[in-house]
Amino acid sequence: PDMNIIEHVWEELDRRVRRRSPLPRNVDELWAALQEEWYGLDTGYIQKLYDSIPHRVEALKAAHGLHTRY
Repeated sequence: PDMNIIEHVWEELDRRVRRRSPLPRNVDELWAALQEEWYGLDTGYIQKLYDSIPHRVEALKAAHGLHTRY
């Protein structure tokens, strides 16, 4: 399993950009939207992801490297 917490951040950014109205119409608008949403991420959200790392590792160990809920 991919235990990298950045995957959750990419997913959150994707959700935020897709909720925009209007949606970005080109690469430049998409880049601007991603930057705006990136800098708008709550530091508490990021901290929560960091804090979850020990639980993720334990779940991975318990699953013997197989699928986890993370």
